[in-house]
Amino acid sequence: RRGIFCRGCARDDDSEGRWAVILFLDFDGVLHSADVYIRDVHPRGALYLSEEDRRWITDDGKQMVRCPDSLFVAAERLALTLDTVRVDVDIRIVISSSWRMLFSLRRMVELLPARIVHRVVGMTPVLDASNPNGMRRLECETWLNMRGMACCPWLALDDMPELFFAGRYAPVPPNLVWCKDMFGEIEAAEFLQKINAIQAAGDDWQAALAAVHERLSRDKS
Repeated sequence: RRGIFCRGCARDDDSEGRWAVILFLDFDGVLHSADVYIRDVHPRGALYLSEEDRRWITDDGKQMVRCPDSLFVAAERLALTLDTVRVDVDIRIVISSSWRMLFSLRRMVELLPARIVHRVVGMTPVLDASNPNGMRRLECETWLNMRGMACCPWLALDDMPELFFAGRYAPVPPNLVWCKDMFGEIEAAEFLQKINAIQAAGDDWQAALAAVHERLSRDKS
């Protein structure tokens, strides 16, 4: 593939007219429980770990990610959801998880279901900021801007809405599918409704996305 472009960055120049949508993907609280923690690993101790446990050792070999429940337990649901997306919508995944500070892109991709690996096109930059409010959204927008894709349709799966807006009481932005208890049935349904709205609206995708988001917010209240 030669990348994404549009009459507004929204079409893939090698996808026969399909709409390209960027999905910024978090891991903790989305694909598995948010109750992950980091444990130090002694070089000798690592020799006695199982092959499964060694998958979670960080790139520097000094730490290991642990979780009370299974890691990436909801990844298969995400894969199934992406399988149901209309064929004329081409979803590309950009990893926005904090795991990118501990693992290379190659290793993170290996942790995802095989049938969505081809969708992964990169990871967001790590920006230095004293105030975390809105930081992840800024990282997502920076990734888009660096590639000349500022007007490309995008969504994010994340469990921390404060990372997508500046201000404690600001509303959840339309681009965010807020995963309150991992990526479950409710989140999958919201994701599909927003994807369908983007596809149907074409160049007016932002207004359509806002309308769907407002309706879903009313239904939840």
